[in-house]
Amino acid sequence: VSQEKKDAMSIGVSAMAEEDLSDWVCERVPKSAEEIQRIKGAVKANFLFAHLNDTQAQMVYDVMKKKDIKKGDVVIKQGDVGDWFYVVDSGEYSVTLNTPQGGSIEILTYTTASGNNPCFGELALMYGKPRAATITAKTDGVLWAMDRKSFRAILVKQSTDTLKRTLRSVEILKSLTAAQLSRLQDMLTEVTHKPGEHVIKQGDVGTNMYIIQEGTVKITKTDGGSEKHLMELNAGSYFGERALLQNEPRAANVIASSPLKLLYISKKAFEEVLGSLQDIIDADRIKREAIAN
Repeated sequence: VSQEKKDAMSIGVSAMAEEDLSDWVCERVPKSAEEIQRIKGAVKANFLFAHLNDTQAQMVYDVMKKKDIKKGDVVIKQGDVGDWFYVVDSGEYSVTLNTPQGGSIEILTYTTASGNNPCFGELALMYGKPRAATITAKTDGVLWAMDRKSFRAILVKQSTDTLKRTLRSVEILKSLTAAQLSRLQDMLTEVTHKPGEHVIKQGDVGTNMYIIQEGTVKITKTDGGSEKHLMELNAGSYFGERALLQNEPRAANVIASSPLKLLYISKKAFEEVLGSLQDIIDADRIKREAIAN
């Protein structure tokens, strides 16, 4: 993988979220099972799609648009800023570079003759950058295409939906309304830890609730001078939630087992925006009891 592609891989969802994606709608383009298989085969080994979960990958296959190409069509022009990624379904496509003398030189040809479906233009999904080459159709053909906004929206939306599901699964947050959960989600702050670092130390007064974005933690408990391993938690899990209710000593240690990326919210920040969680829980209980009676 080139350094340019490594740089692209390092761009996170948070950076992508800077683009306004609020008006994006997942428009599913009908495809045959064979067409989906060809698209899937083309993108599954591409560096940019390697980290997608099954739901995200399926959305990528769904939104790709069919483009009928005629011989001589210029799909990509060197120097233009691009925002489309392409999978070759059929046809032959010449890749050329401009020469200092004003001409061009062909460096390769994209074709499905080998039974594979090549793809090109993936860096355009990460950022608008001038195209490095010109790609011209040598024959009539068909391309499947996806724009940068769709790709980013799939990453951001799926990440957001996953986080919402995690928050909804927290027992002490079940009294929160959808609006309150959205506000809570907006308040979450990212923090990282190296392997071996303590996120929580047994006996310390708890102030934060945590959600694991990436990595693994181990839960241990010190008893009589010895440390006992209790369990491990992975991405999508949460811990420390009782700190949002009351300031009490932590019952166990939480230690990073791998490079760790967490989202957290403090009791203070929660109460500044949403008020006392105990008051919210009590109000919800009273409301449910009134409805039951």
